[in-house]
Amino acid sequence: MNVNYINPFIETTTDICDKVAHITAKLGKPHLKREIVVVNDSVVVSVGVTGEMRGSVYLTMSLEDALYVAGKMMGTSLRKLDEISKSAIKELMNMIIGNTATVFSNRGIQINITPPNLFTGSGMEISSVGSVILCAPIILDIAYKLEMAVALE
Repeated sequence: MNVNYINPFIETTTDICDKVAHITAKLGKPHLKREIVVVNDSVVVSVGVTGEMRGSVYLTMSLEDALYVAGKMMGTSLRKLDEISKSAIKELMNMIIGNTATVFSNRGIQINITPPNLFTGSGMEISSVGSVILCAPIILDIAYKLEMAVALE
């Protein structure tokens, strides 16, 4: 996996969290996985990538962290992930991926993205046939975390 294809996803994630949700976001230690296993109540947002790169991008977080992020975006504290807060989380991913696509376009690399899909639950497994998944933990305001996972061919 080419690091020049991965860094824009990570950099854009920290930038959008800061600008849109007013959350201080710092990169943790990236690592490779063959699959992502979500064991507790979690939220996963996925986006497909086509064009000069193909694959999927995932934003994963615990339910508690999703409520924190959505609440910061909406300017309130949340106790429940309802349709509006789910929409906020999907929009966060949409902004991250849209800005990443712009970075690639400025570098002469054209990609297309699908609309984000949001999944909630426990015991989910995400695998990417034929490629590894680069996972980058993003620490939010010290106490919260999300993970950007990129699986590209």
